[in-house]
Amino acid sequence: MIARALRVPSALLILTSLGLLLMAGPNAHAETFSVSDERQSTTMKEDAYATSLDDSKGAKAAGPAAAGQRNSYALGELSGIYGANLSATFRWYRDIDNQDSNPDFLRWALQERAALWTSFALNGWRGYLRGSMTNIDRGVGSTYTGIGADVEGPMLDLAFLVKEIMAFNVAPLKMTVGRQVQYVGRGLSYYAVSDGIQIETVGTSPLTQKYFAARTLPRQDNIDFSVPGFDKEGDRYFYGAEWGYNGIPRISLYGYVFGQEDASGENPVRPSQEYHYDSFYYGSGFAARPFGQLQLWGEVVGETGQGFTDANRGRLRETEVDAWAWILGGKHPWNLPTKPVLEFEAAYGSGDPDRILVTNTVNGSADERDTNFLYFGYFAAGYAFQPRLSNLYVYSLGFNFQPLEKVPGFEKFLIGSKAYLYFKDEKDGGTSDFESAGQSDNLGREWDAYIHWQVLPSVLWSFRYGIFIPTDGFPIDLREPTQFFYTRLSWDY
Repeated sequence: MIARALRVPSALLILTSLGLLLMAGPNAHAETFSVSDERQSTTMKEDAYATSLDDSKGAKAAGPAAAGQRNSYALGELSGIYGANLSATFRWYRDIDNQDSNPDFLRWALQERAALWTSFALNGWRGYLRGSMTNIDRGVGSTYTGIGADVEGPMLDLAFLVKEIMAFNVAPLKMTVGRQVQYVGRGLSYYAVSDGIQIETVGTSPLTQKYFAARTLPRQDNIDFSVPGFDKEGDRYFYGAEWGYNGIPRISLYGYVFGQEDASGENPVRPSQEYHYDSFYYGSGFAARPFGQLQLWGEVVGETGQGFTDANRGRLRETEVDAWAWILGGKHPWNLPTKPVLEFEAAYGSGDPDRILVTNTVNGSADERDTNFLYFGYFAAGYAFQPRLSNLYVYSLGFNFQPLEKVPGFEKFLIGSKAYLYFKDEKDGGTSDFESAGQSDNLGREWDAYIHWQVLPSVLWSFRYGIFIPTDGFPIDLREPTQFFYTRLSWDY
């Protein structure tokens, strides 16, 4: 089976060889948190994180250069553009806990969001501001422990200033200060909206550089749900650098380093357990068009650091992190009617055989060596399962096309589908789904489908559906398919 043959050493060899070729041509501890709380927190955090990043991507390209084209203003030296966004998102869940006999803790959620933004220029500076307010209603079951209806905001989503400077009168640089989108590589190790500063090169030089330092947003959840008082109490510092080279025809190479320091506290303090987790990452990768329309990409990342063992399962000790991950994929668009695109990807995040939960200290590592890959970015691996890339192999194959491109009003009507296979790295270890405690490394498969319809230049309507079918990696009574449906209507002004 391909999934079992592609182990860690062979994956590294494949990724390295391809790069050279292209250049050449069980249950949570009851004292700390409940199983239900953990599953709910993990599921909703991954979904909310993906939505937050998706909402913020548009700001990276925002600038006052578009002034005069739409919604422009000028007041003395200040000039810019402004706009608004209204969206409604409905999510539906079925057997979210892989068990049909128990009622779902979450059945549906309706989110209504309004945002205002402005992009401006003033005395050599450029800036961007976006604020929003969100209302959420949830259809919940008897085991739900969170908030049913909730209003979030008004909140400042993004707020940054950009200044172009010269370094030693030679290299043009761009400095961005404030609340912004930051990432390294493909966004696996780190991809977040943070408060910080970033300096990067601009211009046509084949050499690129980027340096940044940041801090988590105020009242952000801790990634470790076992920390007492994790809700809204996450506090971490991030720093990193990335270097790229675009001097080889049809290929881009890059390398990066990234670190995070845990400054989070616990409330109440639990003297018998330490929770701090500090980590450091070093990665390299490529993106290429070797011939025709074929696009390929890959990245390898290693992780080191320090954490602490679970004191409930032995003596409290400091751990040494020794983990890694890789991504290898590609896609091929064809210049044919309906614009078909075929895509494929394989990804891996190492696991630890004695970890029950991949993000937590309690039910985390039980010895001094922690081989679990824990990251602060995002990897999309299915709508229904939504796993983290920890103790996991993920293989996917997808296809999309635009079948109605000649029909007025449906020129930008895209339909796509993707299939996934999931396998554990260490079959005795856990994944981000704590229920995956079966004595097998075969977790299951998923099928997703989606539609994105640009109804008008300012109106986008999206649909997503996914069904995850657990297999031997889950206990026999926890193998009911999990289903997920999503639709979102968004209007830009």
